[in-house]
Amino acid sequence: ARFDALTRLNLSDNGIGDRGATALAESQRLPRLTYLDLSVNSIAEAGKRALEASPLRGRLVKLILTGNPCERTPPRDPNVR
Repeated sequence: ARFDALTRLNLSDNGIGDRGATALAESQRLPRLTYLDLSVNSIAEAGKRALEASPLRGRLVKLILTGNPCERTPPRDPNVR
């Protein structure tokens, strides 16, 4: 599948966890992604750190992590909720 034109991705409530969040963070197949909803996915601190350190993060206008264990830690970026 080709994802190079994808700008929005909603993976909410899919149980991807830290492993899935890290895989997304390391992916180079989403060059135009600007909106990513990962709410309710059992993402903890490791997944959140991977997303924040990712080159993908620089392109995202909105990253939604609501309902994950990492939500208890205040985000460093105002575009993360």
